[in-house]
Amino acid sequence: MKLIHEESRRLIRTRSVGAEGNEELALHLAELLRARGIAAKSQPVAHSLDGVSKRQHNVIGILGDPLVDRKTRRGLLLHTHVDTPAATTPEQWSDAAGDPFGGTIRDGKICGLGASDAKLDFLCKLRAIEKFRDQKLKQPIYLAASCGQTLGNLGARYLIQSRALNPSMVLVGAPTECRVVTAQKGALILSFEIQFQWMERDAKGFNRRIVLHTQGRTGHAAFPSFGVNALDQLLEFMAASIEKGFDPRITRIGTGGERDLFRHAAAQIPDRATAEFFMTSQQFEDFKRYFREQARQFGDEKLHRVELGGLGDSGVRFLPKEALAALMELALELRKSPNAQAVLTEIGVSGSTLRITAHLSVGASMDGKRVEEEVRASLAALQARYPKFAVSVKREGWVGPLHGTESAEWRDECLRAGEAGEELGMATEASEYAQAGYPVVIFGPGRFSGNGWCPNEACDLDQLEVATSFYEKIIERTCL
Repeated sequence: MKLIHEESRRLIRTRSVGAEGNEELALHLAELLRARGIAAKSQPVAHSLDGVSKRQHNVIGILGDPLVDRKTRRGLLLHTHVDTPAATTPEQWSDAAGDPFGGTIRDGKICGLGASDAKLDFLCKLRAIEKFRDQKLKQPIYLAASCGQTLGNLGARYLIQSRALNPSMVLVGAPTECRVVTAQKGALILSFEIQFQWMERDAKGFNRRIVLHTQGRTGHAAFPSFGVNALDQLLEFMAASIEKGFDPRITRIGTGGERDLFRHAAAQIPDRATAEFFMTSQQFEDFKRYFREQARQFGDEKLHRVELGGLGDSGVRFLPKEALAALMELALELRKSPNAQAVLTEIGVSGSTLRITAHLSVGASMDGKRVEEEVRASLAALQARYPKFAVSVKREGWVGPLHGTESAEWRDECLRAGEAGEELGMATEASEYAQAGYPVVIFGPGRFSGNGWCPNEACDLDQLEVATSFYEKIIERTCL
């Protein structure tokens, strides 16, 4: 048991944030496989994503004889992703002494980024496979550790398309609290652009600079109630200020702090946001009093702080007031979506473009195309209200839902080894396999809602044992 604990800590301590790449971890996982007599190879994953490391690797372990032609499906594939989102506010990791990569073990749990989603699931599968390395298998066992789940299932899609493996059944690792799951929500990632013309600073006295910071709590956008969206807080505060009669002139607005680039962390609730704006000297003192009142009213519930100062007349340009209004209306329209749960994950200004990214969770019974059409219809109405701007939308990613009917026979086989669970509230790589025609089931230790991607993410050590036992039973039923 002590060895397993140490190896679990090692995996958590080895950073594998999606946009940073996972080469170091991939090398370590390949060594673990070979040390246990399992053939291992690393599969470099090519991509063209801007701002994302090219050091992306899948690791594939093989036990048994995989030699079949491409038309023959053979073998059990145990798949787990080993990348994580960014750790954005280390001080919120109180159970890990402020270290998201510490792998702290306490009170029967191990705490760290990836503890539940889903690094430690790889160890459970490895331990199960190791038990059968000296036995004769009627079909091979594959163990795949993929990169880029936080980048839109980059590694899983590459693995499937490469046809490096052609299994007859697939188990995808995700935190299901050791329940057998065959249905999941989908995820639609949309980016919006509002193109505008900067306003040159006029002579009406907007010379008092204010920088407003909001801080929230990160988490997965599929479970927004467990996080605190700093962008929502920022827009709410700005809207309330304008309603009170203040006239802020925006120079920049968006997420702040160290985190993945917005299009590559589209499922991550932002925990920091910033707006820089200017006011007249007459409004400046009133705004300071207003801010203090708001801070007293909300206390620690909504963490806001400001930097106050002035700036000379040169080199400052303002976003048009209508651009901020359009942004706020867009955010409101997204929240009204009747068939999806929308979360703003990024706002930023580049050149003369205000760009917004949203993550929309789509239920297993819903059609992603219908949801996108509804959003585009709302956007057309927004464009009509703001004809001076060019407003557009682009699909950045789509992970389809899993309905629970694609793999009935394989599901029943898994249910003979474990208990049934409910629909998973987030999108996983399982839908990639289902779309490619593979029977797939989702299973893994740990809990996701309110835990995965959140500060103090943890996994019960007992569940690691339960998961290992489940994988052993599945191997016995399908490969012996």
